[in-house]
Amino acid sequence: MLEIVTPAASTGGQLVEVLFTLPPGRRGPPVHVHRHVEEWEVLDGTLDARVGGGRRTLPTGSSLSIPAGTAHTFRNSGEEPVRVLDRHRPAGRFEDFLRREAALSADGLRHPGTVLRLAVLWDDYRDTQAPPGRAARAALSALAALGRRLGATPD
Repeated sequence: MLEIVTPAASTGGQLVEVLFTLPPGRRGPPVHVHRHVEEWEVLDGTLDARVGGGRRTLPTGSSLSIPAGTAHTFRNSGEEPVRVLDRHRPAGRFEDFLRREAALSADGLRHPGTVLRLAVLWDDYRDTQAPPGRAARAALSALAALGRRLGATPD
């Protein structure tokens, strides 16, 4: 579940704040990087973070700042939901990317067409969120190209 708490438009694009809730056992997005700083503040529960090759457990009340270009992801391996306030500085196109990604993946990834549509979206927003490393970016571009050839769109 996602909620835009502070829209980018209200900060002149300097910040977007998103509140997300992960149910028990839920993983976040694949490992990725941003061209901007991301900050997590754990409001409830425990977030398992993978940042720059290391792993950290973030309990309620803790926070973490992720520098631009640092590979990261997260998950909830606990038995309770975890709520996190997620900040991106500057906002860039992250808010739009996140809204579109959430809409596409709302029903899960059971349909192969969803994976292709997500690949097209990630490729369209590679200035916002991208896989780390040249090989992963090339694989995403190839998958997005296949998706486009088959008529997949991120809308």
